[in-house]
Amino acid sequence: MGSQVDSKFTWVIHNLPYFHSERIYSDSFEIGGCNWRLIAYPKSKWLNRLTLEVADAESIAIGWRRLANFSVTIVNQALEKIYRRQGHYF
Repeated sequence: MGSQVDSKFTWVIHNLPYFHSERIYSDSFEIGGCNWRLIAYPKSKWLNRLTLEVADAESIAIGWRRLANFSVTIVNQALEKIYRRQGHYF
């Protein structure tokens, strides 16, 4: 079993209703020796979906996998919060 790493990444998206693309990518960030990034899928004035993915997936060896236990807090401009906690194998 791997070791637990406590780290934090903050991504602020300004003016979300004005994005006209299907996806918005965060900068890559390293946690636990792996490079990650977030992908937001905007819909109208909110997010349709937010995903976490391995940022350099094409360079990872066959059979590589990680269990990522993470939490996400989304805050809109009115300071309402949605909290979700997930675990996922990559």
